[in-house]
Amino acid sequence: MALAAGSAGLVQAGDRLPWVRQEDGTDNFASLRSLDWQAHVYGDASIETEQACTQAGLSLRRFPWSDAAGKTGIARNAFYLVRPDGYVGLAAVSDVADTLRAYRARFGLVFTKARRSPSEVDATRSGPR
Repeated sequence: MALAAGSAGLVQAGDRLPWVRQEDGTDNFASLRSLDWQAHVYGDASIETEQACTQAGLSLRRFPWSDAAGKTGIARNAFYLVRPDGYVGLAAVSDVADTLRAYRARFGLVFTKARRSPSEVDATRSGPR
């Protein structure tokens, strides 16, 4: 059974998360280095979405809306649950709290926020590498 459900814009669950370059020169793939489950919103995250992520123990990554995001097929203000492998597990444009709760129950998922990204862990190591 695939860990994929829903669609938002042209992005369907099961698709690789589209790469989006931000206006400040960063991109949305930098957060994927943490190798954790995370939620992405491009535009404005609703209070419902913020609360659903907090209750689920899920990191919410907010990215400003841009034409670049739209050109990839990402929907403005939609919710994308990104799996640790960088693929979209769940995509939704409404009823995020109920949709996320049902998805977690269906697959028996428990999320924990990553404490540090791999680059931060590497920076804290001492001794030869």
